[in-house]
Amino acid sequence: MTTTTIRQALAAFLEDTRARVSVSTARRYEFGIDLFEESMDGYGLLGDRDDSRLFCDATGAGRIPGEVDEFFTWYLVRKVSAPMDDLKACGTAVKQLATWLGERGHLDQVAAKSMKAAAAQCARAFARSQELREVLDELAQIHTVEKTEEGHFDIKRVEDGALIISPMHGGELRLVLPEWALELSEPGWTFSGVVGQQGDDYELVEIWNVYP
Repeated sequence: MTTTTIRQALAAFLEDTRARVSVSTARRYEFGIDLFEESMDGYGLLGDRDDSRLFCDATGAGRIPGEVDEFFTWYLVRKVSAPMDDLKACGTAVKQLATWLGERGHLDQVAAKSMKAAAAQCARAFARSQELREVLDELAQIHTVEKTEEGHFDIKRVEDGALIISPMHGGELRLVLPEWALELSEPGWTFSGVVGQQGDDYELVEIWNVYP
C-alpha cells in the first residue's frame, strides 16, 4: 500500500474543502494550510539526512500531528507577518485538517482528536501571545532610566503587581506592568525587547515580540 505523503494529504484536504465551503472561507483555509506546509518543509526533520526531498514530499501524513506545535509557537510568531485575523484562521484550518485526516483514515481517531486538541490549545496560546505583544507595544515608551537591558526574557511568574522575568544571562528582574497586562501574561512564555531599570524595578522601553 502506497503511503500518502503530507503534500498529497494537504492538497486533497483543500480540494474537499473548496467543494463544501464558501469561496472566502476556502481562501482562509488555503492561507492557513499553505503556511503550515511551508513551516513543515522548512523545519520538519527528515529521518535520512541525505534525502534531498522536501519534508512534505518525503514524509507520510501520519507525521502531521508532530508538526503542530512548531507551527504555532515558532513559525507563525517568528516568520510570518500578516493581519491577525488571517493568522487566527490558521487555528481553524489546522483543526479542520485534523478532523479530515481522521475521517479519511490517515490518522486513527485517537490521534486525530489529539491533534485537534493540540491545534486548539496552540492557536489560543498564539492569539493570546500576540494580544499581549500589542498591549506591551502600547505600554512601551521612552523612560528616564538608570540603565537598559535588551534581549530575550523568560516570563517566570506574576508577583505583587509585577512580572518576574529572567534575562538570558540568568537572574530575575521585576517588570512593573498594569494589572490588565499581567492578566495576559503566561509563565513559560518569552518576550524580546528592551527593559530599563528604575530603582529596584524595571519598566518596559521597547517590545519586539512575544513567544508562547
